[in-house]
Amino acid sequence: MKERHGQRVSRSGFTLVEMLFTLGIGTFIITGVMTSYIFTVKGFCGLSNYNEIQADGRRGLDWFARDLRAGMAVASCTSNQLITVLPITVGSDGQVTASNQVTHVYQSGSWYRIQGSTGQTTLLAKNVAQLTFSLYDTAGNITTQANRAASVQLMAVLKKNVQGNNQTADFLSARLRMRNAP
Repeated sequence: MKERHGQRVSRSGFTLVEMLFTLGIGTFIITGVMTSYIFTVKGFCGLSNYNEIQADGRRGLDWFARDLRAGMAVASCTSNQLITVLPITVGSDGQVTASNQVTHVYQSGSWYRIQGSTGQTTLLAKNVAQLTFSLYDTAGNITTQANRAASVQLMAVLKKNVQGNNQTADFLSARLRMRNAP
């Protein structure tokens, strides 16, 4: 308080030290809140990416299972491409009268299904880091001969990279037997 012309004048307010102290505490609190927010958003993005690759993987495996279970034979197989023969029409005697080839292929980080008769290409999964096919005979032994194949195993690694960092990864594997194979 100061006196002015015989009167006391009261000055209310904060000192510079009090303001700096308050500013420091406020900055600390805001930093904590922002850090929590950033980690929460990153967690939700990671979960969203994981759900995306899971959905892609399930869709791809569903198509693969449907094609292979209906399959009659394997026309060709490499580590990243499988061509199966599927029946289209069946005669009254139960014999297949027309067939079609369907190709499952891993190319440029994606898994595609190509319908042989129409050439229609369907993207089954993206963010595929690796996709390999292996053939097995009726006894369950691995084979390299397409004409001896009774089942096919698919192994896939799906990864989602965000800003150059591997954020999520998943491994899928399935071995399916062709029901219509001789």
